[in-house]
Amino acid sequence: MEWMHGKKAEVHQWDFYRCVGCRRLVNWKKIHSGGCDCDTGNKLKPAKITLWEKVKILVFPWAI
Repeated sequence: MEWMHGKKAEVHQWDFYRCVGCRRLVNWKKIHSGGCDCDTGNKLKPAKITLWEKVKILVFPWAI
């Protein structure tokens, strides 16, 4: 998971965040490269991941 999505900086931080503008999941690799691709100010909040998103993260990691 860390190789594909990036490693979080601190223990108390979330694995995935959600963009406030477009509601897409943002992983640590995207955060380190500038944030979400939608360019709506890059406001992020911790994400509560649904079952379908968990499946997508594990099976189709490039879809995030």
